[in-house]
Amino acid sequence: MNIFKKILFIAAVFLLYFPALYAVPKTAHFWISNLENDRFKSKQFQAPIVISFFFVDCIPCKKEVPQLFQLITRNYPDVKLLFIDPIQQDDKSRIAEFARRWKVPRRFFYHDPLGAIARKFDIDGRFPTIIGIRNREQLFRLNDLSEKSIQKIKSKLK
Repeated sequence: MNIFKKILFIAAVFLLYFPALYAVPKTAHFWISNLENDRFKSKQFQAPIVISFFFVDCIPCKKEVPQLFQLITRNYPDVKLLFIDPIQQDDKSRIAEFARRWKVPRRFFYHDPLGAIARKFDIDGRFPTIIGIRNREQLFRLNDLSEKSIQKIKSKLK
């Protein structure tokens, strides 16, 4: 047991004096094309970006995608909003039908069939996952659009 206490003490000292080593990493740059084949390059965008990872058959996404669309487009015209579907089986036609059904323009939807961007953001399979970034720094990471989550989005995007 004595060795365990020493290891625990060394780990605590390490974490206390070297917090930068375990800080949340900066987000990676990425590029992706939307359903209208317009390419988005995160490196070229200086204003905040809100990304919602969703998939077509996600029950909460059916409510929250249109809600997030309204929130961002009405209140934050400079914020770039991307709805990214990382599910390989959701082809572009299924995503386009989802967009039409929930009355969100197709230009906001992107397909990441290999999940490369989802992996860069360490999406753990919970949908929706909503991430806000500015200059490669993560502003927020949410898994719903509760009132508390909406307030966090508003406080970080002001």
